[in-house]
Amino acid sequence: MPAQEGFRGGMNKLGFRLKPGKAEQLTRDRREAVQRAFSGRKTIAVIGEKGGVGKTTTTYLLGATLGRVRGGSVLAWDNNEFKGTLGIRSLPAADHDHTAIDLLEHVHLHGAGELSSSDLIDFVRPQGENKFDVLASQSLDGDSDVIDEEAFGLLHDTLSRSYRVIIIDTGNNSKAGTWQSAVAEADVLVLTTIVKEDSARTLASMADTLVSHGFEEKLRNAVTVMSHPSPTSYPDLEKRLTNHMGQLTRQVVSVPFDPALDRGDVIDYDALSEESREAWLEVTACVAAGLR
Repeated sequence: MPAQEGFRGGMNKLGFRLKPGKAEQLTRDRREAVQRAFSGRKTIAVIGEKGGVGKTTTTYLLGATLGRVRGGSVLAWDNNEFKGTLGIRSLPAADHDHTAIDLLEHVHLHGAGELSSSDLIDFVRPQGENKFDVLASQSLDGDSDVIDEEAFGLLHDTLSRSYRVIIIDTGNNSKAGTWQSAVAEADVLVLTTIVKEDSARTLASMADTLVSHGFEEKLRNAVTVMSHPSPTSYPDLEKRLTNHMGQLTRQVVSVPFDPALDRGDVIDYDALSEESREAWLEVTACVAAGLR
């Protein structure tokens, strides 16, 4: 297809037939990777062993990019065993504030087989133009119910009946049954870190944890996402991180700082910079390439 953007695209509107430039072709290739066919239902687990390393942002923007570029039935699920933040970063539902705990109670009462896709409307939160849904975790510190390993399995089985792609935002405790269950179910793991020394060390430790739990093959197929938490760059650290995680995981992607994500408020995809949107498209394409 001839170029549609930039100078080449402008010339083509005048009747020329110029090929796309490198940047436009790269974007097309990434979109095609996201849109490629895969069989069955897929689970993506976004993992870390530390708060503030971009798990929730990564989960949301994977969902938004898949929803906008690929379409279909996509769910982002906050699988924190206690209190998660995905619900805070997402658009609220118009008619309810239900969470995974409410869905679990409904499944216990009625059975997973009795829950239809239309019933899930009462538990998930549609994300408008992003074309995916969010299932929030319980939102109060005082909640007595906790999502454990058994509950995770029941919810995952239930949700897999209605969604082609489930993206799981995990907690920080790799010893928790929910964390380990999410990793075990995942077709692709996404390891997240920010470009800071303490987070880099935690990331390396988590890689060791995955190997010790028998997930070395999943680690090799994983994608590492390095987010920049501020405009300040640390090129030496980023290079070390890229080299180290590039030996352990299939792909390492660097995501630039974006002021639109800095407030910790509801994520507005349309407010992201063009550079940021392109980086998240790259992340999503890399993840999709691992869905076999």
